[in-house]
Amino acid sequence: MAIRNEIAGNSYRLREHAKLVPENLRLPPISSPTKPKKRRGRPTKKKEELQHSDNQAAVRALAFKWIRILYRCWKTRTPYNEARYLRALQERGSPVLMNAETA
Repeated sequence: MAIRNEIAGNSYRLREHAKLVPENLRLPPISSPTKPKKRRGRPTKKKEELQHSDNQAAVRALAFKWIRILYRCWKTRTPYNEARYLRALQERGSPVLMNAETA
């Protein structure tokens, strides 16, 4: 077993002398232990997490709608009126109202 010293830097003379060493005496380059490649971006989700994210999306959408409703009530200084909200959804032909009727 041969003892090898790592030489830091890029030396012209070292490269020139390395060319003079016969092929059968050259040692393969020392490779550092390979680290597993880090995946970039968001990690992939498992099946259970995908189902959970559907629920999170629904809760987030519902919260967004409620924030808009409450903000409007606050700005106009009127109490929340569900009948008025449902009437506005019906006038617009909202799919939210269609889903509420079937459920």
